[in-house]
Amino acid sequence: MKQNWLKFQSTDKFNYKPIELLNRIITASTNKNDVILDPFNGSGTTGVVAKQLNRKYIGIEKEKEYLELTLKRMGVETIVQHIN
Repeated sequence: MKQNWLKFQSTDKFNYKPIELLNRIITASTNKNDVILDPFNGSGTTGVVAKQLNRKYIGIEKEKEYLELTLKRMGVETIVQHIN
């Protein structure tokens, strides 16, 4: 898997994880309807792949800009709980 990480370069300020790699990891380690927790949500790629593979997803992100990007990428209007 190490080679998969090396062939992907981020072209903007958001660091996208390789979709193909996440697909392999999630498929190999979970079943449909399992819950995936990503405590460092970032741009939300894990959530996007989880949704495509019929997994439930919980993403934690402190930066509002990244959270908004994730919601847009996942096609979700808002399912957000702010914790202060």
